[in-house]
Amino acid sequence: MYLSRLNLPLADRQPQELLANPHALHRALMAALPTPAGRMLFRIEPRARHTSAAMVLVQSEDEPDWDSATLPQTAAFETKAFDVELPQGARLRFRLRANPTARRKIDGAAEGKRVGLTTEEDQRAWLIRKGEQGGFRPDGVIVIDEGQVKAAKPNGRTLTFRSVRFEGALEVTEPDRFREALQAGIGSGKAFGFGLLSVARA
Repeated sequence: MYLSRLNLPLADRQPQELLANPHALHRALMAALPTPAGRMLFRIEPRARHTSAAMVLVQSEDEPDWDSATLPQTAAFETKAFDVELPQGARLRFRLRANPTARRKIDGAAEGKRVGLTTEEDQRAWLIRKGEQGGFRPDGVIVIDEGQVKAAKPNGRTLTFRSVRFEGALEVTEPDRFREALQAGIGSGKAFGFGLLSVARA
C-alpha cells in the first residue's frame, strides 16, 4: 500500500472548490491512479484557522502518479510505501473520519433506510461494533461531531453525510481482520472522504 500527503494551497480557487465537494476531490485523486485502480481512501485533515494550505491524506493500493492528477500545479505531495504487520495486543494511536450510520425503518417501510447517527452514545457504539468486526478494540476515544457534509454529483444530485472524527488509542485483537480493515476502510461513504483509518505507534 501507499500513503500520500498532499498540501493544497488555499489561495487558489481550484483547491477551494475541490475541498468543498468531496466527490470532485475523489475524481481528481483517482486520476493519479492506473486504470483499473485498486482501493483508494482519502481524508481531508483538520486544520487551524488562517492556515495557507489544506492537507489531504490518501491511501492507495497502487502507486499514484500525482503529476498526472487534475490537481493545482502549486500542490505539493509526498508518497511512501508501507506495510502493516502487527501482532495481537499491539497498541496504536488512531484517527478515523467516518460516516456512522444505521438502518432504521421509517413510516412502516419494509426495508430500513440508512440514516446518520447523531448522538455521541450511538456514535461510540458504532465504533465499538466496527472494531469487533475489524479486529481492534478502541480505547480513550475522543468523538468530534463535524456535522453534515454535502457532496454534489455530476448529475446534479446532492448527497448529505454525517461526519464524525474519532481520535484515540486502539488495541489490535485479531491481526488479520485488522489488516483487512486498514486496507478496506471503515463504514460507508468512502468515495466522499470517509473511512480511512490511520494509525501510529502509541
